[in-house]
Amino acid sequence: MINSLINNIKTSGNKVVLFGASSVLTHFFEKILTLGIKISHICDNDINKIGKEMFGFVIEDPNILFKNKTNFNVIITSSFFKEIETQLSEYSNIITCIDYKKLYDLVSITAFVPKESLLENIEELREDYNSFVRNLQLNINPIAVSRYNFSKPYIKGKGLEIGAFHLPTQVCEGTKVEYVDQMSMIQIKERFPEFINTYCVYPSIIDNGEKLLKIQDESYDFLIANHMLEHTENVFKTIQNHLRVLKKGGILYYAVPDKRFTFDKNRELTTYEHLKAEYLYGSENYRYEHFLDFVTNVQNVKEEKEASKVAKKLSEEGLDTHFHVWTSETFIDHIQKAIDDKILNIEILEHTHKNDIESITILKKL
Repeated sequence: MINSLINNIKTSGNKVVLFGASSVLTHFFEKILTLGIKISHICDNDINKIGKEMFGFVIEDPNILFKNKTNFNVIITSSFFKEIETQLSEYSNIITCIDYKKLYDLVSITAFVPKESLLENIEELREDYNSFVRNLQLNINPIAVSRYNFSKPYIKGKGLEIGAFHLPTQVCEGTKVEYVDQMSMIQIKERFPEFINTYCVYPSIIDNGEKLLKIQDESYDFLIANHMLEHTENVFKTIQNHLRVLKKGGILYYAVPDKRFTFDKNRELTTYEHLKAEYLYGSENYRYEHFLDFVTNVQNVKEEKEASKVAKKLSEEGLDTHFHVWTSETFIDHIQKAIDDKILNIEILEHTHKNDIESITILKKL
């Protein structure tokens, strides 16, 4: 009966929704994909989760999502099955509603993750594994699909992707990618245990993605960095370092989150003058300012002394955050002004203002 139900879900043409952005989903997401079910949406009742990103999907408000006239099949990936089932009974367009536990026993997934020592030492095996991860995301993640379609005319030859983790950018056949991260795959999963059962690309180069000190000048044809620039403290220095490792005519591919669609929505926009000051005089003096903005407008610590205390602690610990925030329009405006001020010797080839929660920019080294 369950096998028949799964087949109906797969062939019905209805949108499939995972209801519950919880630890249950973290553990179950990749397992459900082995059943061949294509996911369209993730939703949750928790207002603190709505608008955030999980597995490449923006978590949606079910009370808005299910008001669409589209028919849905819902898999409840939460321990609150009865409550959610009752909630869904109010909507006539919910065709199927099933508890994840009923599917769980059908799922048998053998993790295709070779040993770390093999991935490190056998290039062919590493490339095969990383290709597997890229193809997996292309088959199940709409963001991966749109990034790939946008990049195809530009990403060719041999290049780098920084911080790809679980969502690498797919590339055309014959294109070679090496992955850069500041930690090994094992260290990354220790830091982010919620991804312990998630397929992630293996970084063959362990290096600071802002400086790329281990990489020779003019040695690559392209560089991809998705959702990375907002984490950098000196944006223009970082872009200059990325340009250094590219050959003349090389391509920079950046995806940058638009603050209006992320947890940064209440923060002040980064100004061009601020970025230029960091470039000219160093970013160290601005670190506390960034954390105070984050603590006040994301963590919502409004009491002045407490916010200052938390921001100072985070700054001294050297932790990571979104140091800069943009809309699609302000990001490309800052790039153009840096070109005009001769900080960046590049040409803007293309810029899309909306790819889900992000904008994508293609730059060419001159």
